[in-house]
Amino acid sequence: MARVITKMEPRVRIEKSLPEPVEAALVPPVPAKPATVLGIGLPKGLALPGIELRRPATDRAVIELLRQSEFDLILVSAKVEDERVWNLMRLVRRHWPSLRWVLFSEDCTDALEILARSLGAVCITSDQAIIQELALN
Repeated sequence: MARVITKMEPRVRIEKSLPEPVEAALVPPVPAKPATVLGIGLPKGLALPGIELRRPATDRAVIELLRQSEFDLILVSAKVEDERVWNLMRLVRRHWPSLRWVLFSEDCTDALEILARSLGAVCITSDQAIIQELALN
């Protein structure tokens, strides 16, 4: 015979306890690595805040640094008649084609811009904010 319930029996309460919240270990933020820029022919007093600027003294030192280290950008200051620098940039462009470079110039002539762009310069500027943005991106 079926049991007939005439009154509601109280439901048994099940106690569920949530685990205690685990506090995340306070990890200090990792300081951002500054962008590394290789400078060729730059003015001596030029400093770019937030950027590690390396200035090799010779063309051979430039090539050695490129072989041993990674750079976010190359910053070059040159005039049209600086054949040594342009030959170096041709060599860099041939062996490190994905490495971006900027011509650092305040008074760029048409001939200088054509020469720089023909060798793959992404920008021609002396604006430090633009240089920082290019180095960090």
